[in-house]
Amino acid sequence: MRSMTGFGRAESTTGSQQLTLEIKSVNHRFLDLRFRMPSNALGWETELTEEIRKFCERGSLDISLRQKFVAAQGQISGNTRFAIDEKALDSFTQAVGLLEKKTQQTFAAQLGDMLQAGKIIVAIEETDEKNLALRELLPLFSQALGNLLEMRTREGANLKNVMLSTIGEMKADLEQIAKLAPIQTQRIKEKLESRLSQWKLTAPVDPNRLEWEVALMAEKSDIKEEIDRLQGHFQAFTEAADSVIPVGRKLDFLTQELHREVNTIASKTSLIEITQLTVRLKSNIEKLREQVQNVE
Repeated sequence: MRSMTGFGRAESTTGSQQLTLEIKSVNHRFLDLRFRMPSNALGWETELTEEIRKFCERGSLDISLRQKFVAAQGQISGNTRFAIDEKALDSFTQAVGLLEKKTQQTFAAQLGDMLQAGKIIVAIEETDEKNLALRELLPLFSQALGNLLEMRTREGANLKNVMLSTIGEMKADLEQIAKLAPIQTQRIKEKLESRLSQWKLTAPVDPNRLEWEVALMAEKSDIKEEIDRLQGHFQAFTEAADSVIPVGRKLDFLTQELHREVNTIASKTSLIEITQLTVRLKSNIEKLREQVQNVE
């Protein structure tokens, strides 16, 4: 079982080119991919998408590739050049001339003055327009994807431990409910007899009719089927959590079924003790629901 949350990063340097690839993943109902790539690598998005689909079934993935040109050791980077903005220089010269005319003084424009003025001598970062080859990207991409999957697997193991611990608590509560269930019939009879006594009916109550009414109410409040189904859902949840294939959707369905069965028990029961246990079961189901949303 894997989580949909993860992060993978990889770097490589070839000549004056440094590549950094990062893949961030969060939960999503389906597989949603977003690429942020330099213009000379956009052509490989389809191939990278197919590679991701081999390993990821669900999740929102943000794939970011940064390309930086660096100087080789002992050399000056050839990707930065300086140029003169001639319009800015003309404007600067005219301004100096106007200043001289207004003040009747002569100012010798030095290089330092031009540098301080800014935008006269400008640095231009040139990028290598040569398209990145897929063979350059794939090893880097495979490394980042491997790191992502490793983290998703690790997070999935943590999720599994937490969810199985919650299932263990729910099993214990269900066992208590199963022990209390047979008491309901006797409690129903006692409650009905108490009400009849309070009403002080003039005509005697037919014992057979009383037993029939008790049996009818006991049938309506019987929760054995719900208990059996919950036990089956717990078993299915545990088996799915041990699976190596994506099981997020199955666990989500089982969580919904758990909630439905517990709701049914809560609506049928007449014992406050069982009601209290169903409240705790619902609380744990909500915890499961939050955790399952992050399972692939």
